[in-house]
Amino acid sequence: MARLEQLLGELRAAPRGGGLVEVGMQRDLVARMLAHYHDYYCEKSRVAARDVLVLFSAPWLTHFERTFLWIAGWKPGLAFKIVQGGVEGMSAEQSREVENLRRDTAARERDLTNQMTQVQEVLATPEMLGVERGRRDGDEEGEALLGVLEHLVFCADDLRMRTVNRLVEILTPLQNLDMLKTAVELHLCIRRWGTTPPAGGGGD
Repeated sequence: MARLEQLLGELRAAPRGGGLVEVGMQRDLVARMLAHYHDYYCEKSRVAARDVLVLFSAPWLTHFERTFLWIAGWKPGLAFKIVQGGVEGMSAEQSREVENLRRDTAARERDLTNQMTQVQEVLATPEMLGVERGRRDGDEEGEALLGVLEHLVFCADDLRMRTVNRLVEILTPLQNLDMLKTAVELHLCIRRWGTTPPAGGGGD
């Protein structure tokens, strides 16, 4: 979160001119933002390999942040709402490419959601309930299920990153700064909402 705060300051202070030097600085900042996200997902994959279930409870997130989780992360479709609300001056060709990407992403989201639903249904079967009773056959099925969950998290993270990377390819460097700035501001805002006590104090 501290790194995001730092990057947000750089995004807000970035030059907005169209000269070669300014555009080069814009592209460099976008590249550093993408590297930050890439490092985050690499770390997530290492956590998933050790204990994938921790990603679904995410103790480093607030309760409020967890309400936004979709397969242990943000829903890729959110990126298009950020573009719609935070990016101006798109050409007709850019709009068509963004819409095509949105449709492809939505189709892949539905596929992963269906796979996650199937996992949840398997969890409710008598065979899987046997895991809680210490049955050895249930243990084997439980290990297989954890493998499926790890694969789903990998696929969801891959879709999240591919969506952002493709949007970066479609948009101009300045538009990318606006998209990423809006995304980070939203992320930090949700974080603050989750850590700020309600007005009037808690308890009754």
